[in-house]
Order: sequence, then structure tokens, then C-alpha cells
Amino acid sequence: MPHPPRRVLALLTRSRVARAPCHIIGYGGRNRKCAEAFAAAGKQKSLDQIEAELLGGQKLQGTLTAKEVNHILKMKGLEHEFPFFTTVYKISYEDTPLSAITDTPY
Repeated sequence: MPHPPRRVLALLTRSRVARAPCHIIGYGGRNRKCAEAFAAAGKQKSLDQIEAELLGGQKLQGTLTAKEVNHILKMKGLEHEFPFFTTVYKISYEDTPLSAITDTPY
């Protein structure tokens, strides 16, 4: 995979989305707990519903970061260069099945 343009890396580094891997792929805490509930519900409940049920007023950071990253990638036409972030977003907010996270060709 070719490296993204330097200006995109600079943008991601200066902004909150630079912390995306820490939030999105965290193996513990709120993100994991809510992701498990989201999968167990078969995407029949929204992440907002699950967040409200499980976190008692706390907010997920991974889903917010996924939205921010996807917005920037889409604006720059770079979604194809970041398949993990794009897949997380599409599973969370579009009709992409949960299995897409392991079915990636990369």
C-alpha cells in the first residue's frame, strides 16, 4: 500500500484523529464492552442506545473518532488507503455486516 501524502499525515497528526488507533482498537474498557453488546444485538440496537444502556452517562470515544476519521478520509478521497478505519465506520453507521472486519482482503 502506498504511503498517504505527507499533508494528510500532518493533518491526522495535528488533530484528535491521530489518537484513533488508541480509541478504536482498544481491547478493554467502554469501547470493547459496547462493541460486544453491539455485535450480540446483531446491530438491531444503535451504538447510541447501547451507550445509554451500558455506560451510565459516559460517552464512547472510539465511535466519535471513527466518525471524525471517516469524514477526513472521505473529504480527501483516501478511504481506500485506510481500510480498517473505513470498515469500522461502515459497520458502526452503515449497513456493512459485522463479518466485514475479518473479511477484509488486506
